[in-house]
Amino acid sequence: MIESATFERRGIVEGFFGPLWSTAHRRRLFEFGAARGMNTYLYAPKDDPYHRKLWRLPYPPAEWRQLLGLIRQAQKNRIDFVYGFHPGEGLRFSDTTLVGTLVAKATRFYDAGVRTFAVLFDDIPSRLSHAQDRHAFKNSLARAEGAWLAEVEAHQPSSWSDVEWWICPSYYSEDDLLERVFGRFEPFFLETLAETLPANIACFWTGPKVVSRKIALNHVRTITDRIGHRPLLLWDNYPVNDLSMSDELHISPLSGRDPRLPQSVYGYLNNPLLQEDMGFLPLATCFDYAA
Repeated sequence: MIESATFERRGIVEGFFGPLWSTAHRRRLFEFGAARGMNTYLYAPKDDPYHRKLWRLPYPPAEWRQLLGLIRQAQKNRIDFVYGFHPGEGLRFSDTTLVGTLVAKATRFYDAGVRTFAVLFDDIPSRLSHAQDRHAFKNSLARAEGAWLAEVEAHQPSSWSDVEWWICPSYYSEDDLLERVFGRFEPFFLETLAETLPANIACFWTGPKVVSRKIALNHVRTITDRIGHRPLLLWDNYPVNDLSMSDELHISPLSGRDPRLPQSVYGYLNNPLLQEDMGFLPLATCFDYAA
């Protein structure tokens, strides 16, 4: 990989559990971030039902108008609006009709100018839940997730030559916390994922921990090797304070991130604080680091 002085993708992944941010705050964040080098925003709030629980359904008119305004505001600030799908909960991977459902929903965003999409399989059970899937994918969730992205890419319209797809695998950190919550993962998850995942699809990783105190260059190089040298995206869970961290307020400057990470990392996105106004304090240091 060519050494870079900065990350190609810099910005925010709105990927927390809890009340959604206001549209007004997101717009202020775009202006604040754009002035500090932010160029990417991934829309993936866990409690937006049409992102996760009801991902198969189109956004109703009122919610769609809000999203359209947000997309235009991002474009105004030269920020790439990335839409995230979270289809993994209960998904039957061998049902290819659901691939068509996702591509049809993505088409609406494509027509609005969105050119990057993420398919997120984080925070679901670590093993396949349907017998048909276990047979089709040799009892491997990793193989199923990679193959599903391959199907999505294969079913997109041929005119979408400018579209980029990302994945967050279910195994997104070496942290033991994942197995305690979601069950034991199959061995060599990332290597198996790489057997079926198209080579151009970027892969998310949170670091050595779900909430990492430090992220070193050697660590991300090892992960890049394991995913077959696909583009690596860091989903940095700082300064987020959802779930078990809800009584914490992360407003210290970002620290512990190797300044050489851009040598092996394609994108660096921060999962932000739930408190809207307070979040600008730590995010200023995150944007400064990324840029």
